[in-house]
Amino acid sequence: MDASYADDCAEFTKLMREKLGDKAKKYSKIDVQFIVKMINDELDEFSVAQNEKSASKRLAMSIDAVIDAIYYIYQHLTAVDVDVNKLMKRACGVLPERKENMSFIEIIRSRWNYPSSKHYVQCDCGCLCFSGVTSTVAHLHVSPNTNVGGLIAYVHERCDLLLNTEKQQQQQQQQQQEKDTQEQQQQEKDQQQKDQQQQQKYQQQQQQKDQQEKEQQEKDTQEQQQQKEQQEKDTQEQQQQKYANTLVHIANTLLYAASGLLENNTAVFNTIWKLVHKANMTKFSGDGYLKPDGKWQKPSNFVPPDDEIEKCLIDNKLVTTDNST
Repeated sequence: MDASYADDCAEFTKLMREKLGDKAKKYSKIDVQFIVKMINDELDEFSVAQNEKSASKRLAMSIDAVIDAIYYIYQHLTAVDVDVNKLMKRACGVLPERKENMSFIEIIRSRWNYPSSKHYVQCDCGCLCFSGVTSTVAHLHVSPNTNVGGLIAYVHERCDLLLNTEKQQQQQQQQQQEKDTQEQQQQEKDQQQKDQQQQQKYQQQQQQKDQQEKEQQEKDTQEQQQQKEQQEKDTQEQQQQKYANTLVHIANTLLYAASGLLENNTAVFNTIWKLVHKANMTKFSGDGYLKPDGKWQKPSNFVPPDDEIEKCLIDNKLVTTDNST
């Protein structure tokens, strides 16, 4: 199975850290707000591409936007040390009559197209639409059984769900922190009252015993705090794992969309992916800089791969050079 997609993104992350050093934004966990914004920006570019009159440019811009979104996801996950290849392999699952040398994108297509899949429903126009996607989504048919418009809408829904999940998690954490603060204040107040009562009640000979009890109580409190911190850590790790799984699921959906755009031609997809990766590896030269939002501003001499992508599509006869829609 071709796992080079994530490996290329890991290579990009390594170069970024080498070139930028301390200026490189360090992520200790998945930044949901950032990565969802990057995905949505690329999907907006995909929508803009549909207004291009030239069929070859329209397809080139569309596939470039989809691959860029996938690239952002894989690169962000590798930046927080997520084993993307492991998640990609897990996403493939068990497929009927799976071939030995199946590429990753072919496996993804087989998974979506497998008749027992619950992810799609048959719509009136005969294409496969994802369940849960509104019927108002414009259908963009690019190959048999592929509704790219529905796929893009599905990705938007997954992104919204990811944001809402993080928001709920933050609210729960804030509520828990407020509760913990109140409980701690009450405990301190109770302890103060108890200490005052003990000082009045016990005689000198009882002070040693009281001190031992207090030390034991402090020890017990410390152990309870450590257990609580460990539980919070475990909860955060589980949440991060959910985010990672969701992002890989979104990337796989976009891989399926890209496959449809290219008429299931895996070799052409891999060629275009390498063109995008090659261009991305030149972003850290010249006058490029890191913007406050964490996105890298391309240098003024950056050459986008659009023309090379368009030429690849024409050479492989996936589109003609005329300007017909």
